[in-house]
Amino acid sequence: MSSIREQLGPWLLLALVGTLSACTSPVETQRVPLTVHATSAAYPWLETAYDCTPADAAVVLSDDPQADLLIRLGEPGQLLTPAYQIGSEDVLIVTHPQVGVAALSTSQAGALFAGQARNWREVGGSDLPVEVWSYDPSVDLQLELDRGILHGRPVSSLARLAVSAQHMSDSVGAVPGSIGLLSRRWKAGNTHEVLVIGSVPVLAITPAEPAGALARLIACMQGAQ
Repeated sequence: MSSIREQLGPWLLLALVGTLSACTSPVETQRVPLTVHATSAAYPWLETAYDCTPADAAVVLSDDPQADLLIRLGEPGQLLTPAYQIGSEDVLIVTHPQVGVAALSTSQAGALFAGQARNWREVGGSDLPVEVWSYDPSVDLQLELDRGILHGRPVSSLARLAVSAQHMSDSVGAVPGSIGLLSRRWKAGNTHEVLVIGSVPVLAITPAEPAGALARLIACMQGAQ
């Protein structure tokens, strides 16, 4: 008859091996969450943010503009916190292809967005009513339209509101007579570029001076320009 030790020997060995494995397995490092908010026009830069995320951190998308990192086009109305340029982007006036104009001057674009020109014939185009698309006044692209084209004039009271750059692109491309604005990286589909308002900085804005993983993330994004 075998002893109790002989009967339990294999199980004791397995238990010992399991214990040693548990003691020697590497402990996963806790990654620091970095909340990031990007405006719809700056959304393409999220890919760079993901590529530049340090190994000890994790990017977490946020709907809050007061996130650890805000990515946007151009300066906000008031800039009171640190900001770092991570790129540049053209802001474009775009139309539906059927409006019949190859290009617009700044004054013509201003008349169209302000509702002072209501038919494309008034700027040398087709006999089509003008369909103005704009963003909320607080949106980064809308601020650039005001700075470069409208200069304080209000947008036409008949303007339709786009809730994102994707919505703007889809809407202008779908309705003949439409005019709107997009960043260069959002120029796609059935839209026609008629004017470049200008090149604006793409900014990474933080609530306070960045340090640690956040500082390394921003530095990497600047180096990726």
